[in-house]
Amino acid sequence: MKAIDTGDIIPGLLLTDINGQVHDISKIRGKKQIVLIFYPPDGSNGCKNSVCQFHDMSDYFDREKFEIFGICGLPQEKIKDSMRFQDLNFPIICDNDFTARKSFGIPFLSIGKYNRLFIYAFGLQQGRLTFVTNRDGRIIYKTNSSDGLKCQADEALKILFLLGKNIQVNSAG
Repeated sequence: MKAIDTGDIIPGLLLTDINGQVHDISKIRGKKQIVLIFYPPDGSNGCKNSVCQFHDMSDYFDREKFEIFGICGLPQEKIKDSMRFQDLNFPIICDNDFTARKSFGIPFLSIGKYNRLFIYAFGLQQGRLTFVTNRDGRIIYKTNSSDGLKCQADEALKILFLLGKNIQVNSAG
């Protein structure tokens, strides 16, 4: 599938979080802006840091205007186990069938339990991407931080600040 980019409308997906609650993106569009944080299997420190940065900065995101989702490609139990000490204030979506990644055209590694170690040993991983939409679900900002651990939350917050000031922004990534 073609990668979704700035200016595109995000797909209307049904996303199930690690607690079993279903979130219908098509029902959020038109009501709130959406921040989607795609991150690789979350056992690594980089992944936990990325998600925790959004948690730490979430006070800056007006919950009446924005909905934030972390999206990980691990089974529900593994995500719950790795995030058990995190007190996150937004849903973590279990995307172990890669439906969300496929819908956004994001590359992913579909690996079995035996070759997962091989993949990590050679430093291969799924990307860290963040999408920010306007109220209508149109992507207004996309950043890819797979090539470094720049703070996705800082990037998204800057964009939201600029939008609040009606300053035009361009996509990075």
